[in-house]
Amino acid sequence: MQDKPLILAVDDEPSNLMLISAALQQNYTLALAKSAKLAEHFLERKKPSLILLDILMPEKDGLAFAEELKKSEETASFPIVFLTGISDSEAREKANLLGAKAFIEKPINVTTLRNMIDDIFAEIMQ
Repeated sequence: MQDKPLILAVDDEPSNLMLISAALQQNYTLALAKSAKLAEHFLERKKPSLILLDILMPEKDGLAFAEELKKSEETASFPIVFLTGISDSEAREKANLLGAKAFIEKPINVTTLRNMIDDIFAEIMQ
């Protein structure tokens, strides 16, 4: 039996993490972090197949965290899907420059999330 791909979801809203977990746990292994700092600690121990990353978070936002990931040889290749409740084109442009695989609009639609993640893994596994 093949292991399920590991997804690291980073969002400061516990309700979003619960929704993501409920939507994806059947097909994926989920690790949840409510801050970039907690995500950093997780990445010291495990390497996910994909990161779901909220853009707007206190302390360190998702764009700053993604920028740090892209600077490290160990983490630069991790696919990142940004979660966003903002329509700021500048933030999206920066996320695209950081190699965003996709964007998921908040409030999160479970079906859209599931389909997008399944499509990304289908593409990655080719």
